[in-house]
Amino acid sequence: MRVLFFCYFRPKYLCVNADEGEPGTCKDREIMRHDPHALVEGCLVAGVGNDAQAAYIYIRGEFYNEACILQQAINEVIFRLRFLKSLPAI
Repeated sequence: MRVLFFCYFRPKYLCVNADEGEPGTCKDREIMRHDPHALVEGCLVAGVGNDAQAAYIYIRGEFYNEACILQQAINEVIFRLRFLKSLPAI
């Protein structure tokens, strides 16, 4: 019983690999460049579905512009979620 208690309450994390380590693929870069909100939405859905406390997205160092675009999308989502929380309940 002690092991089940420990496993049930330990923190869960979501890890997303946007490295494009596979040869000949450019899908991750294109998603971050053209539709970063899809990546953020997917992280939110997967995180809520798995009861994750935090999400980590690994981005290769060469993808500086894509990382900035993705960070802007994350900031927009955080702003909208905070705005929705501040609205009074109907």
